[in-house]
Amino acid sequence: MKKFCKITGTITEGAAERIITQVSAMQVWGRDSTSEQKTLAAVDLIGELGPTSATQALLAVQMFGVHEAALSLLQRATLREQTFDGVQAGVLLSTRLMRLFTEQVELMARLQGRTSQQKVTVEHVHVHQGGQAIVGAVSTTRTDQGGGG
Repeated sequence: MKKFCKITGTITEGAAERIITQVSAMQVWGRDSTSEQKTLAAVDLIGELGPTSATQALLAVQMFGVHEAALSLLQRATLREQTFDGVQAGVLLSTRLMRLFTEQVELMARLQGRTSQQKVTVEHVHVHQGGQAIVGAVSTTRTDQGGGG
């Protein structure tokens, strides 16, 4: 069970077991699998997401649930006997869940310190006589050494 703590990023064995159980219970695609197969799949999935805290582990569980639900709805929407309204509803809900999943992925990256940096490209710069231009990263530090009272 200590191995489950390491995989889930939790401290207690009870929390680790709960996380694994929750992911096991949400598996849509492996419903016909044995309990042992579901548990192994849950451990593999959580391990791939690499949570380092209980918060990240809980988010990973939510991400998995949202992902499974989105794919399940999308699958139902594409059934041959599905009505037009059924297709529309399934695709709409699936799209909303996929958007939520993307937000969850971004949150997980922030929680794990893996935020991406934005890149800004400036194509035209005009510096007039007497002006100054700086190329590169600029940071300022405030000092309280000025005059005045």
